[in-house]
Amino acid sequence: MSRALKFTALSLGVLLAFPAQGNARYNPNAPSTAIAAYGFRETGETRRCLTYTELDGVLQIATGEFLFSMDGKGYLNKTLSSCTFYEGQDTRVGFKLETGNVCRNTIMYVSRNRGRGWTRSRCTLGEFRELEPVAEQTPSDEQQQ
Repeated sequence: MSRALKFTALSLGVLLAFPAQGNARYNPNAPSTAIAAYGFRETGETRRCLTYTELDGVLQIATGEFLFSMDGKGYLNKTLSSCTFYEGQDTRVGFKLETGNVCRNTIMYVSRNRGRGWTRSRCTLGEFRELEPVAEQTPSDEQQQ
């Protein structure tokens, strides 16, 4: 079953955040434990850059972990250093772009309005890890195993 990954984006991107999956110590090289909750797994393929104008949206899923949607495909980006996880819907992301691409080492800002003004966290993006949907098992699949 093919499942397209798509998020809603406004201006530089609205960040819809969900509760973080525990963060004892951030490790950008460790596998993501959060993407399984969204029905995806890593394919092992990576990309250095995504074209900014083709991005459909960005979703923060845990501290330092972001899902990027582009052309119906999903990409996980684990920032090179810990990036504050802001829970709530009044959160936005922005990029410091020198070209038309969002790439490894691009500076990303995550901002949240806490009622008394905006607070901002600065992150450096890592490589984009391609995702694929995890096949859903049906009762007949389970019986055959």
